[in-house]
Amino acid sequence: LNTTSTVSSYETMSFVPVKVGDYIKKFKDLLGKKYKKINSNDLVVKTSDGAGMDIETTIMSNYPEVKSSGSDGSVKITYNCKPAASKLEVVLDTQSKFTSKLETTSLADGLTVTGNIAAIPTHLASKKLGSELGLEAAYKKDAVTTSAKVSLTTSSADKLFDLKEQKKICLEGALSAGVAKGVSVGMDFSAEKDAGLKKWGLGTNVASGALNFGIYSSQLKDLTTGFLYSCSKKTSFGAQGKFSEKDAKKNADIGIGVQHQFNDITLLQGKTELSLSKGEKDFESAVSYGAVMEYAIPDMSSKLQLTSTVSAKGSKFGILCTYGDK
Repeated sequence: LNTTSTVSSYETMSFVPVKVGDYIKKFKDLLGKKYKKINSNDLVVKTSDGAGMDIETTIMSNYPEVKSSGSDGSVKITYNCKPAASKLEVVLDTQSKFTSKLETTSLADGLTVTGNIAAIPTHLASKKLGSELGLEAAYKKDAVTTSAKVSLTTSSADKLFDLKEQKKICLEGALSAGVAKGVSVGMDFSAEKDAGLKKWGLGTNVASGALNFGIYSSQLKDLTTGFLYSCSKKTSFGAQGKFSEKDAKKNADIGIGVQHQFNDITLLQGKTELSLSKGEKDFESAVSYGAVMEYAIPDMSSKLQLTSTVSAKGSKFGILCTYGDK
């Protein structure tokens, strides 16, 4: 009996591969998850009825240079129905944008089906922001993770259900396989009606002990890679590089970040980012620095986050206070 082969096969089959979209997520989180784009100071209040209903209210005090200067806000309502293995999420903001998402895992073991709708008012609609109807299915089984999404996009909410209105139909798909314990390889793509295959990519993710490494290439042209290393339970550091070519210019964006959890209530993150661009006759470079201090206040069930970024364009400071964040 070859016990070595049996154990190796079992470990491979029991390993759930990382989704393609998450191949470089861990160090992207370290370099950017807590670094919100500083355009406002935010107050977030979270409440729960203890029976599956959660409400999150956000009030943003925008900076003067932001187009929608003044105050904005949003309300997010989430309802978890455990008997139906489903979750409903609804978001409405002060600009009358409305989004809703319904997710269920009750149809089959390992299958998650999500339907979504985004209603964007006419005055906010643009090429990058439109109303959408979408349906997505994600499936995990043994050493395979796969997903597919179909979406219909139109210019604004009032035309979303107009049968005569020309809609953009998009199909997205991804497949990731665990080829060994801790090793995921996969591909993803997106295609549009009348335009055919728009983009595709290949990548891999390797997780081994304290080290996590990932690499992803879009159409074998743009390349993003990075690693995250956990020195201890409290300290980790990582780096990420993105290399691309556009309009006869070669671009490189390199970031290095570190995170340290001082204790149960205080966390500090720091990062440095370098952007390089080289054309036929010119060369440009830019450096930016950032820091995040997060302080939890257990007695008030709240969290205070202070963020600062410094670059050649100037410095910014943002405050995010979350009440009810346990």
